[in-house]
Amino acid sequence: MKNRYLFYGNILSIPKCETLLDETNNEDTCDIDYDDKPIKDQPKIEEFYKKNYCNIFSYLMKIHYRTDEYNISKEAALVYLYYWIYIKHTNKARTYKIYDVFKAFLSGYEDLYRTQAYKDYINNVISDEELKNLEAVFDVYMCLNKIKGHKENGYCDTLINIINQYNTEIESNSGKMDSNKIQAYNRSYNVASIIITVVIMMVVFFLLLIFYQFSSYGYCIRRRINNIRKKWIHADKEWNILQSPESFDSIPWNNNYNVI
Repeated sequence: MKNRYLFYGNILSIPKCETLLDETNNEDTCDIDYDDKPIKDQPKIEEFYKKNYCNIFSYLMKIHYRTDEYNISKEAALVYLYYWIYIKHTNKARTYKIYDVFKAFLSGYEDLYRTQAYKDYINNVISDEELKNLEAVFDVYMCLNKIKGHKENGYCDTLINIINQYNTEIESNSGKMDSNKIQAYNRSYNVASIIITVVIMMVVFFLLLIFYQFSSYGYCIRRRINNIRKKWIHADKEWNILQSPESFDSIPWNNNYNVI
């Protein structure tokens, strides 16, 4: 099952599924011919399949055509079927997978009635670990229902305390994860901002360089710059010329008479 929340959420439908399958098992007649095609080359599941196929097919037919009447979704009905097969084998040693039995029932039903009613579910696999968790959750659910309205509130109070503690820990861990995500996002944002700024500056620089080198306006600018440079060079030369007499005048006058 892809969505684990929906998978465990189907626990509320299990009592209705259980009642429906029990009613089916109480039906005495079975007018469905046995066909071993779904279990071909799987002799280990043949006995269980042959013993239960009639009731399971009847159950699947009710879910197929009257799901609204029973107020049971296909997913919930099939989760319960998977769970029911698992429970039937809990205390038995087996060398095959529960999924093989589950798939055989769905394949047999679809082949017999030439339908694809369960094609979206036939490849769904529930692991043994998940089935154990499902069993534990269902046991708690049934236990709560049995003591509901009684004076045995200690069990419920304890369970509520456990749930509250669990929710607190989940919220705390979620807060830490969100904080880490925000910090990582801020770091990434800062790095990205720096990179974008540098790239923009480089692009502007290269555009100005191209504009300066190849455009007519760039030529005018270069010419003006050259004119300014020439003026500066000319002014510098004039300044040097003006500086020369000053250097000459700075020589002491008495040196002119120092003939000895």
